[in-house]
Amino acid sequence: NEPGIGLATKQVLEACGYRVILADAGCCARAKISLGLLGDAINEVDATIDSLHAIVQREPVEAILVAEPSCLSVIKDDWLTLKTRNTIDAKKKLAALSFLPEEFVAKKWDTHPNKPAFKPFAQGDRVVLHGHCHQKALWGAGTSSQALQMACGGSVETLDTGCCGMAGSFGYTKDRYDLSMQIG
Repeated sequence: NEPGIGLATKQVLEACGYRVILADAGCCARAKISLGLLGDAINEVDATIDSLHAIVQREPVEAILVAEPSCLSVIKDDWLTLKTRNTIDAKKKLAALSFLPEEFVAKKWDTHPNKPAFKPFAQGDRVVLHGHCHQKALWGAGTSSQALQMACGGSVETLDTGCCGMAGSFGYTKDRYDLSMQIG
């Protein structure tokens, strides 16, 4: 929903020497899953898997980068347990190719086609990371912290924070607003 995030990600990856395709592949169905609309979610997941699978089959793909951690968590976790018409092997293949952009940048730091040339922060600048809730729950904020350390040339403090209170659609409903604010 924030095109600037995808465009900034594309700019960083192109600076690292990659050809980037902004795939119009569909939605992960996180919101529908969170709301219990599983029939609709499964249909959406199947359509998205079909679109992504077609891209992967058409040309070599090094990675599928997902800028929203909650969407990535669906691909790597929820999709594997949903009873879709797509095979578990197809879902596992897409999950194995899927990363957060910063995880991919850090993982491939020494082997990018172009060596990234990021301007480090000035000595003494403080970089603080509040990891995404889904990211912290499934694989930790270390991937984001590592990429920031590499790109910023300094230390990154990863906050020991809990949930922001907005997980999925939880914080968007009026009846849970007060609880969401207390959690945050």
